[in-house]
Amino acid sequence: MCLGILQATPLIYTHSGGNAGFTSRYVMTKEGSGIVLMGNCSAGSVVTDYLVQKFAKEKNLLG
Repeated sequence: MCLGILQATPLIYTHSGGNAGFTSRYVMTKEGSGIVLMGNCSAGSVVTDYLVQKFAKEKNLLG
């Protein structure tokens, strides 16, 4: 079963979520490497966005 996995680009699949006090983000490449981030902060998307950008740069996914 799969709920809400989005194809952000031809190379990246992603899903994010959260509720009061928690955030999460999942990013996976077509090749199978990925990153899963979870935080116990409502503003955690600031940190997860930064880390996902670093991951994408490291994997040369930004073009």
